[in-house]
Amino acid sequence: MSIIQQMGMKLYFLLSIPEIRDYEYPPLSSLFLLVIQ
Repeated sequence: MSIIQQMGMKLYFLLSIPEIRDYEYPPLSSLFLLVIQ
């Protein structure tokens, strides 16, 4: 697994937590969800 994939997995895990996703990183989460689709 590449470093980018590892980072993506960690970021995806963080964004799967609603408190973090909604209050900390709204633009980042929407951008990231666009990237992984």
